[in-house]
Amino acid sequence: MPADINLRMPSEAEIEAAQNRARALRAEAFGRAAARAAAAIKAVVMAPVRALRRERELADLGALSDRDLKDIGLSRSDLPAIRAGTFVRREPERTAPVAAASPAPSAEPVAAANDADLRRAA
Repeated sequence: MPADINLRMPSEAEIEAAQNRARALRAEAFGRAAARAAAAIKAVVMAPVRALRRERELADLGALSDRDLKDIGLSRSDLPAIRAGTFVRREPERTAPVAAASPAPSAEPVAAANDADLRRAA
């Protein structure tokens, strides 16, 4: 053994501190494991509840009239994709802007009036 290594027995306080730290780490690890187990159990228990709720919502959508579906941005042909979970909302069709009935007034009369005012003021 090298001569510069100083080996000594830990004190009772150091042993107790190390044991307390080990207990804390063990409790923390157990808490994380318990939380993961609870989340997994909840996911298993809630899956049928979510499936039932989804089926009920899909049945409600299917019961809507075509007009009601259109009001919420859907069509009856979207329902199978919604059921499969592959539905992607389409952008609404944009209509071309309606042309104005008369052309916009020109700025020339205003400029001419301003010029006349400037001449009078000079």
